[in-house]
Amino acid sequence: MKNNFVRTIALVVIFLITSCSPSIVLTVKRPAEVNLSGYKTIAIGDFVGERGTRTLYSINIEEALKYRLFKTDAFEIVERRNINKLLEEHNLSLSGLVDETSTLEIGKFLGSAVLIFGRISQNEYREETSISDEQEDFDGNKYHIYYRSGRYSLGVNIRLVDVNTGMILFTKTFEAARRARTSAKDEAASPIDRDKLFRDCVNDISLKFARMIAPYDERVRVAFEKDRDLPELDLAITQIRVGDWEDAINTLRSATLKTGIDDNTRAKALYNYGLVVMYDGQFEVAIDAFRSAMQQVPRNRRYQDAIIMARKEKEKADELQKQMGIEN
Repeated sequence: MKNNFVRTIALVVIFLITSCSPSIVLTVKRPAEVNLSGYKTIAIGDFVGERGTRTLYSINIEEALKYRLFKTDAFEIVERRNINKLLEEHNLSLSGLVDETSTLEIGKFLGSAVLIFGRISQNEYREETSISDEQEDFDGNKYHIYYRSGRYSLGVNIRLVDVNTGMILFTKTFEAARRARTSAKDEAASPIDRDKLFRDCVNDISLKFARMIAPYDERVRVAFEKDRDLPELDLAITQIRVGDWEDAINTLRSATLKTGIDDNTRAKALYNYGLVVMYDGQFEVAIDAFRSAMQQVPRNRRYQDAIIMARKEKEKADELQKQMGIEN
């Protein structure tokens, strides 16, 4: 596995040093939950409301999903209106919605492609008002606080279908909820922007959906150990902070071999070294380092958990390689 595959070179986002241990936030590439690497094209079908017809709400959801798919840069996107144009060019037409009943016609000119479509399963806004008990300010004036609270709940069932076989590749209901609250003194609280709550729900759902079908970046906070008897640990973290990743690896590798340090200090060096090489894609080296740290301090649960974490990271990286067509 090539270095820098797992971690991106937009490397260190945040650098924090606390009283306990320093931590760094890395940007790590993650695999999609559903492997669509065999498909290069996604056709955007129709999204409908709870009654089975296209509505302003369903169209907004459709547009948001389309935007998210474009942002992934993982597929060629065919929009709804372009599907109609292609059908006309092939002397074909659809009578009704673009959904699972359309796959035969669409598959004739799209080849290997996925059709996505969906239905709103929940679209609900609830609002409540309340008033506080009587209160008194510093001047002795009596007053009440009026509150208004709103909650928007949105659910969308999304399906992915192979346009050639009609086989359902994926179906899931994505849900999101957003709240807002306003208040005012001795008068009604201002109205809540329910449209914004709806847009926020749509944004959440579209992001969840995009992460289901395309690799994505995740920010991961990595907590390192420090030891006053081993300044190399601080030096390596500084090297990571300024982007000198390979120098950090070399610094920590040397620290693990340093003489005159106790078992606990050496274990910290091994643990930090394991973390760095793990996010550099050297998983077996990382596991060996974590095992060595555990041998130095057997009762340290962090070192035990690190071995499990490294195995999981390797599984994710292997799946990512598969989805991106990268050979080991």
